[in-house]
Amino acid sequence: MKKLIVPIILGIIFFGAAFGGAFYYQKQQADKLNSQVKTIISATVAGMKAQGRVTPLTARFVSVVTAGHSGSGSTAGARLLVISGNFRYEFNLATIREQDVKWDEEGKALEVHVQPLQLVGPELDPANIREYTPTGGLVPAPDTKSILESAGRFEAEADLLRQAKVPALMQFARDAARATVERNFAAALRAAGIKASVGVVFADEVQHEGAGAEGSSEPAPAEADNAALQDNAAGGENHASGSTEEH
Repeated sequence: MKKLIVPIILGIIFFGAAFGGAFYYQKQQADKLNSQVKTIISATVAGMKAQGRVTPLTARFVSVVTAGHSGSGSTAGARLLVISGNFRYEFNLATIREQDVKWDEEGKALEVHVQPLQLVGPELDPANIREYTPTGGLVPAPDTKSILESAGRFEAEADLLRQAKVPALMQFARDAARATVERNFAAALRAAGIKASVGVVFADEVQHEGAGAEGSSEPAPAEADNAALQDNAAGGENHASGSTEEH
């Protein structure tokens, strides 16, 4: 019996040593990986801060407004103007902080929390303000300076901003910015030989998703009429209303 006890005890000791060694090795490797990821996060965030603002998307829209009527309800003397404006969908990489990047060790995933996009505009284009003639033609407006100082300008700016904030277009710009952030972190991880996924979450994204179920995407009758006029104006000027250009 005594002869059996000694081998059993030795076996337990060897098993414990092997298990403890494997556990220690795994922990050491995990600590090494976490340290590498922390360094990558710090370096990548610093690199993006140096890049500053990026413009993943620009867009041009056209608005048709009525100006010059008396305000008494009569349309006599009213002018139908076509005013175009440009928008930039900007994203500031410098706003990303190290604490905004979460590392999931078990899932091998980075999640980056970022600020919302910034919509800059409209930048009106005085040289391309057009006016409908009584016969339905479209000609350059002769008094662009006075137009830009009138109430028609503010009406056009409000309409252009409404077009620029269309959810589908905002999502398109957001996805382009998301891809920029993901590429920065993914490239750094690959360079270090680390296989991990990267996800980006915008601060206003949950709000947009919640609001997506509310309201209808169908335009109101007045909006539909205005859209038809805009399409006509855009065609006459060889401009694309709401066209986008990705950078």
